[in-house]
Amino acid sequence: MNFALAILTFGAWFLMSQKAPTWNWFVKVKSWFPSPLAYLWDAWAGCVFCGGFWIAILLKLATGLATVPELNHLHPLLAYSLDALATTTLASITLNLTGPLNLLLTAARAKQEAENRRAANQQAAAASAPASVPAGA
Repeated sequence: MNFALAILTFGAWFLMSQKAPTWNWFVKVKSWFPSPLAYLWDAWAGCVFCGGFWIAILLKLATGLATVPELNHLHPLLAYSLDALATTTLASITLNLTGPLNLLLTAARAKQEAENRRAANQQAAAASAPASVPAGA
């Protein structure tokens, strides 16, 4: 069993679901996504199993790595699907074992999002406030 593909899959999913939404430039780019792609992105980012499966297939295609190389004797469609399932299962177990860390990261992300909203609201309020007249004028 090779863990490299599972680590890559988990890393890519984590980047996609936890980090990318915090980057302002990515939020702007994501707003340009067609609605079906935006729906898929949100679904994949919200579920390590859903997103991890497709990420594992894409990474297997790109790298040739396999989590369970013994599956290579099967038909390629079956081998890719089963290997992606095994890879995603390992990634999901990793996420579950690091659950407390994930809770901390989720809480930090929620706090950062709240601070970003507050700053955006303050900027909007300052921009819409009428210009003040100096007292001596």
